[in-house]
Amino acid sequence: MGQANCCCGSREALAEAEAVLSADVRLSRGRKRSERRLLLLQEELVIAKLLPAAAQAPGQAGSGCSRRLFGQPLAALCGEDATLPQPIQELLAVLQREGPATEGIFRRAASGTSLRQLREALDRGAEVELGSQPALLLAVLLKDFLRSIPDKLLGSHLYEEWTAALEKSSREEKVEELKAVAHKLPAANLVLLKRLLCLLRHIGHNAATSRMSCSNLAICVGPNLLSPPEEDLLPLEAMLEVTQKVKVLVEFLLENAREIFGEETAGLSPPAAEESPAPAERCREEPNVPDEAGGDAVVQSGTAEDDPW
Repeated sequence: MGQANCCCGSREALAEAEAVLSADVRLSRGRKRSERRLLLLQEELVIAKLLPAAAQAPGQAGSGCSRRLFGQPLAALCGEDATLPQPIQELLAVLQREGPATEGIFRRAASGTSLRQLREALDRGAEVELGSQPALLLAVLLKDFLRSIPDKLLGSHLYEEWTAALEKSSREEKVEELKAVAHKLPAANLVLLKRLLCLLRHIGHNAATSRMSCSNLAICVGPNLLSPPEEDLLPLEAMLEVTQKVKVLVEFLLENAREIFGEETAGLSPPAAEESPAPAERCREEPNVPDEAGGDAVVQSGTAEDDPW
């Protein structure tokens, strides 16, 4: 009898111990969940405090843009006044200064490793001295940035309207139609487009040293500015046709920038007469008038470094 009571007491003790253990486990799990929730809350508070500083990361201070630079809509990178991110402003300024004297600018390739490192540094918001970088590398970086803009700089959704404008019979009609399409772009896109055209015209007007006419520049830069929606689904022949249409469009924009975007736009006026290169090398103001040398030819470098774009 005593043995039975002993066994019964042992079972009760074991059950009580299991109940206590179970309660401890539940309490421990509840405490851990509470601790995790507290940690998550603390992390959210820290991130919230750091967000203003991240928006003013080194190299992008005052630009009103987000920390990441590539692959973002321009409207997300720019402030309400459509001010371009500081790194892009600096990039354009350096190319405006160095581009005209750099042979094959926007055509020749650059080190893939250097490009990746520079892009990653800018995406981190690191402070980068762009003025110390090779001009060829900066040109490839700019094309990479343009290519990464969702919907492209000229707006893939406007592809049909851009190309339809070029089908007008007269130059004047084309200019008016292109004006109307340009005004449909977001303000930030339009600001960058004007700055880019200014840069490319400046390089094209100095083709004697850059070896890049506006026709060459349209071929190399154009595919990064515009493409039709769902371009990945198009067959190769269709994409070749698209590339040609975009080249013609960009070249026309370069040649007629003042009429399309306004003469008051800084930097879009043609160079002084004493600075103008030979007719075959300049960005023509009157595209319907043939060049004395029979038109622009694509400059061939004959090296493996050539950029296919």
